[in-house]
Amino acid sequence: MVFIKSNILKILKSDKDFFREASIVNIHRICLIGWMMGSINIVHIVLFLLYMPKGPGIIVLWYKLVILIHTVMLVVNGSLSLLAYKIDKNRVHHQMLINFVQFTSISVNLLFGILLCVSDQLVTTNINPLLVACIGVSVVFLIPPLYGLLFYLAVLLIFYNMVPLTQNIPHLLDHVRINSVTAAGIGFFISWIMWKNYKFRIKQENIIKKQQNILQEKNEYLQFIATHDMLTGLFNRQHFIELFEKELQYSRQKNEEVWVLLLDIDFFKSINDNYGHPVGDYILCEAAKILSNTIRESDILARLGGEEFIILLPNTSIIEAKQIAENIRHMIETHLFQSAGQIINITVSIGISKGSGSFQNSYHLADTALYYAKRDGRNNVKLVEA
Repeated sequence: MVFIKSNILKILKSDKDFFREASIVNIHRICLIGWMMGSINIVHIVLFLLYMPKGPGIIVLWYKLVILIHTVMLVVNGSLSLLAYKIDKNRVHHQMLINFVQFTSISVNLLFGILLCVSDQLVTTNINPLLVACIGVSVVFLIPPLYGLLFYLAVLLIFYNMVPLTQNIPHLLDHVRINSVTAAGIGFFISWIMWKNYKFRIKQENIIKKQQNILQEKNEYLQFIATHDMLTGLFNRQHFIELFEKELQYSRQKNEEVWVLLLDIDFFKSINDNYGHPVGDYILCEAAKILSNTIRESDILARLGGEEFIILLPNTSIIEAKQIAENIRHMIETHLFQSAGQIINITVSIGISKGSGSFQNSYHLADTALYYAKRDGRNNVKLVEA
């Protein structure tokens, strides 16, 4: 019993969550119902006015009832359609207002079928208006099964008590009432099927969306590891070369100077030997942060490998390149690298070259300048021009 109760509560909660999304669909459909039903109402009103017979009698009463019911429905559905249009257009998410509009629309359209069917009993025993209303509501509106059951039970109850007003022949009355059970039952089961299909479709869409998000995240991750150094998060060598070639081509078109800075952490091998590779990794990451915070937004920074970094300086003069290199050297020298309570003094040597020809050519010149910087005592900046 507890198991059954928990499962019922689970289904009801699930339906409530889905109904919030379904309500938006219902509101949009109510906008269309106003025009569609309005057209049908107007046609019926005009035709019944044109062909209404003269004088008193049951037939005339039936004509007048049909005209009255269609007129009321024209006004009510039109008003609900306008309200739904405002909600849909203004993206109103007030759930109580949305519920009021859709529940009212469902109720009045079912009531419309009941009233027409009751009035038709003056001239016939068929229940076509009720059947059409029950099926129409079940197809147009997305209704959770619990709500659907309540709506269609209400239809049966109201019709059962109203139909004797116009149908007083006992065996015909029983016949009509039994047929109304069929109409309401068909409407309920179609509504249930429509709801299950809607839930299934939404679940499938959510699964597909989730899978697409996972795939996108994986693609982004693969793109990241293909273009970045996994330790420092900087661009890797291959991606830097691609960006370098594009920037060099662009600079030629704009007749702008491009400079390359090649940096190497001094005595990095001794840091690994004396403090261990984890500390060496920490030094590389900290150096990467300092470089990222020091360069300009337009500059391109990458880790070539080991303790070697490279920076591309687009649209930069030789004086600016030297200033940037010296600023980087000073920032690294004065930064407090700490590990296990110990301060580790770090310096860098920097080689500068003008970007020209190709990456290999520019890299070779910058590497030559870096060699001079190392040769002259490290912790300094050297420049080699082509």
